[in-house]
Amino acid sequence: MFGRPTTQKLNAHASACCARATGLIMLVVGLTTLLALIGCGNTPQERYHTLSFFFDGVPNPDAPSKVVTDDAGRKVIASSRIVSQHKPYLDNQCGVCHNATNGDIQDFAAAYTACVKCHKKVSTEKTLMHGPVAREQCKWCHAPHQSTEPALLKDTPIAVCTQCHDKQLLSNTPPEHLDGTTSCLQCHFGHGGPEHNFLKPNTVPAPATQPATAPAEPLSLPQKELSP
Repeated sequence: MFGRPTTQKLNAHASACCARATGLIMLVVGLTTLLALIGCGNTPQERYHTLSFFFDGVPNPDAPSKVVTDDAGRKVIASSRIVSQHKPYLDNQCGVCHNATNGDIQDFAAAYTACVKCHKKVSTEKTLMHGPVAREQCKWCHAPHQSTEPALLKDTPIAVCTQCHDKQLLSNTPPEHLDGTTSCLQCHFGHGGPEHNFLKPNTVPAPATQPATAPAEPLSLPQKELSP
């Protein structure tokens, strides 16, 4: 006569059944995903709709985009996608900015003081320097990790510049001062320049603004700088 199965054998049998069931489920899910990806659509919109169901970070083909002028005067595309990244962050070299001399991990406020380790000449490279640059206050204008704007700007050039430069104090000459769309960097250097107002060559001078000594309300980083 056969004896009753022991508890140990029952548990082993149950575990084996669970493993087979799990494997079968994973196989079905994998085949379903593969079939979905193979026939995910003929247009970018159809592919986005299918792929974004399974994966995060799929670029939206209908995301709004715009052409802006960076600090070097180049026409670049800015959109909801990341367009600039800090190289240490991109290389996963967090310690370049966040490691203190005593071995502690620095928070963002302290880490910003590390900018000069790599960007040593930025604060003195121009004949006339922009106040925040001369004071090494990089965080007023730049995001630390990545940005949807060129040059790691925290927001659009207009939004960054008007932290200090009150729009109500801008003259109407040239008219681009008040149109609300022309990038400040189209006519002005961001860090400094050889002439008053940091005007780029062949730009018509205009009356100066009266900037505050610091941003009254710093821009919200999560809006433009994405967390890792």
